[in-house]
Amino acid sequence: MRLSTSTIYSLGTQGMLDQQSNISRIGQQLSTQRRIVSPSDDPRGAAQIVTLSQASQVAKQYADNRATVNRHLKTEANQLTNVNNALQAAKPLLVQAGTGTLSDANRGSVATALQGVYDQLLSSANSKDGNGRYIFGGYKTDTQPFAGSPGAVTYQGDLGQRLLQVDGSRQMALNDPGSSVFTSTTASAAYIATAATTNSGSAIYKGINVADASASDFGHNFDVTFAVTGGKTTYTVTDSTSGTTGPSQPYVAGNEIALGSGLKISVAGTPTDGDRFTVAKGRPQDNNILNALSDVIGTLRQPVSGDVSQARL
Repeated sequence: MRLSTSTIYSLGTQGMLDQQSNISRIGQQLSTQRRIVSPSDDPRGAAQIVTLSQASQVAKQYADNRATVNRHLKTEANQLTNVNNALQAAKPLLVQAGTGTLSDANRGSVATALQGVYDQLLSSANSKDGNGRYIFGGYKTDTQPFAGSPGAVTYQGDLGQRLLQVDGSRQMALNDPGSSVFTSTTASAAYIATAATTNSGSAIYKGINVADASASDFGHNFDVTFAVTGGKTTYTVTDSTSGTTGPSQPYVAGNEIALGSGLKISVAGTPTDGDRFTVAKGRPQDNNILNALSDVIGTLRQPVSGDVSQARL
């Protein structure tokens, strides 16, 4: 085949232009440190790069989420450490408060020390994170979790736990709601025993025990009433929820008294005729460590004189 001079020149020019284009492309690869500068360089490879880039971004987001969860949980753990320290400080004070030989001034000193513990607990319960959001409010991070007057503090948050995705198949919670930390109680703690204000003896209740939380009458309210006849003391148990009263039983100080099938109560001391104890489920605000401690403080500040007021204490 015979080529004309113009064709030869045209092919040579095109070759030089192609080489210049290759040199420019190689220069771009060297400057960007990338083999594929534009999708046209390698369409299949470019598609793989897009897929890898997306996967890398997702992995980075998961890593950021894990760091966020770690930061929030560390903040909560610090506050829970403060709560634990406060409770540890309260224990010996409560034991000391139960000593029957303390004077009014001694009990006042214990109450003052417990007030400091109460203030620490309330501060931790209403603590905030680094962004100014309440830690123990559930989803309600802008609402103060615990509010109200001493002895009647209630939880204002909700039961929500904020979750973050930390990998492809797992979420982790950023927080615990304050209800599970400060107002969660055991089955026996949900019950409160109260002495009648008219009691004139020295009988005191020593504790409430759950015998069978699955019993049909568990959750009922009960009254224990004492009678003294001919120097002998007996008691009767009334299920005030169902309205039934059991047979009269001899009273022995320190022995447990069965309240239906689910509960037992221990009573010590000497009751007088007509003395009565009521055992009932507490109000929601009673199942709250802040209110329980506040009630103890208020009780310790009441003056005591004689066996009857000592028993009431």
